[in-house]
Amino acid sequence: MGQVSRESAVQNGGLVAYEKDLEAAYRNDRIGKSPLTVKGVAGQGTYRANVVIAETDAQRIRAAVQGRTFLNQCRVVFVID
Repeated sequence: MGQVSRESAVQNGGLVAYEKDLEAAYRNDRIGKSPLTVKGVAGQGTYRANVVIAETDAQRIRAAVQGRTFLNQCRVVFVID
């Protein structure tokens, strides 16, 4: 999938944005008109900050990134509760 350049991360304020609800995420400038929405099924690691998703959602993400640059442009928003 490649790497995110330092310039892109700095320009966008980090690799991802965080919002507290889905409506706020939809209003975030990082996402487009038809965002891919995936729900985490668990958190792992010391602070449960490593998001675990279902295999079917992982496949959807892999398919979505083919030929696109939204990940490299930091166009990702996590909704946290």
